[in-house]
Amino acid sequence: MKKRESLSGQIVAANLLLVVAALFAAAAASSLDLNLDDQRLQFALLAMTVVLALLLNILMLQRRFSPLDELIREIEAVDPSDPGSFTAPERPVQEVERLAHAFANLLARTRVMNARNYRVVNRQAMDQTRRFIDFKKRMQREQEAGRLKSLVWPTFFDHTAREADHFVDRLNRLNAGNTAVDRASATSFWTLIMGEHADFVAHLLDPAEEALHAKAMQTSDAFRALHRQLNTGAAIKAVDDIIDFKVAAEQGIQTGKIKSIIHPTLADHVRREALKAADELRRAA
Repeated sequence: MKKRESLSGQIVAANLLLVVAALFAAAAASSLDLNLDDQRLQFALLAMTVVLALLLNILMLQRRFSPLDELIREIEAVDPSDPGSFTAPERPVQEVERLAHAFANLLARTRVMNARNYRVVNRQAMDQTRRFIDFKKRMQREQEAGRLKSLVWPTFFDHTAREADHFVDRLNRLNAGNTAVDRASATSFWTLIMGEHADFVAHLLDPAEEALHAKAMQTSDAFRALHRQLNTGAAIKAVDDIIDFKVAAEQGIQTGKIKSIIHPTLADHVRREALKAADELRRAA
């Protein structure tokens, strides 16, 4: 199959033909006699001016149309039998910044949320969260394929995507007027999440923190056992215990007493999630 010329290339070629035609038309209109030296010089100056303008035009066109050319190549590479395989090119940093800005705006709206508008705010939150889930899953695929080089494990991408799925499901139920929390679902979800938190903490600690590493792995094993048992009462007690541990760990990370590469924001996040887990489990009990 003949290779398709890029869109910018086609436009540049068309512009070139138009400029050449315009050049000779201008020469004819001005009655330049190319047999005379001084008029040949005038024609040459006119031609140089047009060529410089054309070069500037080419650079601008290539800059403007290169993203579109890239998108066209991506679309043409899609298997017609599997259109869902198409993934538009993304700039992860800009996408994260846009999501962060969108969620900040939604958080501000929750401060004036009331019985009349909460469903609208919830729907907007669900829409943004679904975009967040898509982003996390794409990053997970990129990491697993070796195309993304980062300090984030594929398991962590999956973990945050599942948390977001849980959030969307909860908002959807609230919008439907259902405030109940299913016991089995909540216990299964939160025991797995708490166990993975312990795993993440263990692998972000300095190797010298042997006692804390052992404590984190024991906690992970305990929550995985609870995940298999689906014992809500025992899960509540375990979460209460882990809240105390996370509060102390956050303080130790903030003050530098605990050696790790755990960012204080992450330590605060897992502490707040443990509080959320305790709240939902008690609502389900």
